Amino acid sequence: MQAKFLKKAKPVTAADVKALRKSVEKILDRVREQGDAALAYYSKKFDGFDGPSESRRRRSRRRKRSCRPTSSRVSTSPLNG
Repeated sequence: MQAKFLKKAKPVTAADVKALRKSVEKILDRVREQGDAALAYYSKKFDGFDGPSESRRRRSRRRKRSCRPTSSRVSTSPLNG
């Protein structure tokens, strides 16, 4: 029995590859220039991800605060004596 295709991919042209390359270069340039802000933008645009929930952000802030050194743990003496 021969396979029956419901859809076939259209052939990729040189113009398609050029347009794709241009789009990707634009994305990479924006990420280099804007860093995390651009990553957040593209995460929302392509994946529908709008960042961590508020409760997750709070947990992350608490975790960061708990990792900070306190004055009793910080040594003020020079390392080499």
